[in-house]
Amino acid sequence: MSDHPTARDATIPPPSEPPMTPPGQPPTAPPTMPPTGPPGPPPTGPPAPEPGRPPAPDPGPLEPPETEPAPEQPPPDQPPPGAPPRTSLGRYDARLSDRAPALDAEVPAPVPGQPPAPDLPEPTPADDTLEAEPTIEGEDFSRVAFTQDAVAMLHRLIDRNGPLMFHQSGGCCDGSSPMCFTAGDFITGDADVRMGHVEVPLPDGSTSPLDFWMSREQFAYWRHTHLTIDLVDGRGGGFSLESPEGKRFLTRSRMLEA
Repeated sequence: MSDHPTARDATIPPPSEPPMTPPGQPPTAPPTMPPTGPPGPPPTGPPAPEPGRPPAPDPGPLEPPETEPAPEQPPPDQPPPGAPPRTSLGRYDARLSDRAPALDAEVPAPVPGQPPAPDLPEPTPADDTLEAEPTIEGEDFSRVAFTQDAVAMLHRLIDRNGPLMFHQSGGCCDGSSPMCFTAGDFITGDADVRMGHVEVPLPDGSTSPLDFWMSREQFAYWRHTHLTIDLVDGRGGGFSLESPEGKRFLTRSRMLEA
């Protein structure tokens, strides 16, 4: 057996010996290893004060900040304080209340590009160029008529779209504006009243049928009035056919004769 170290012996390090403690000194403790296992629960309570720093003063019990009470709001079905009462159309009518604003009160600015509504007088029978035939059962009088300007616009729209129809509702957005559609484009039903029918005379001597409808709920409020459909400057509401013409139909009304 050879006394020289082999390659295998060279890969094995010699066993390490603990360092020698100098004479007169206590032996050093072996290094401690951190504990193993899952961490314990986090410490609770306030953190310990740093050495040399005085403790923070006790702020005492916390109080909620002072807030002003919110103003009392009226129920949704009641007008706000100081407002005139609602009309049957769901709007506030200044004429029905002694709390109406003064006549010199600030008036809302008109919508850009939309001319203000004209101050038209109450229509008279002389304004009615074309009267509609009664269509409500039991009635023998006309409820709807068209002015000369409105009839001229009807001629243009009929030439472009064919037979027409009108519908007037009390909904939002377009309010109670008379809406002109191609006949059949607006679906009517039991919730609507056919107020009149008219054969619009055309320049070539023929006629075109036209029905005027109103929502039944709106008709309950307007049943005592005669409607005159006029034409004024402005953009028509919604999908009304006269809108691109820079004109709009307008309903003027007067009380029916007893």
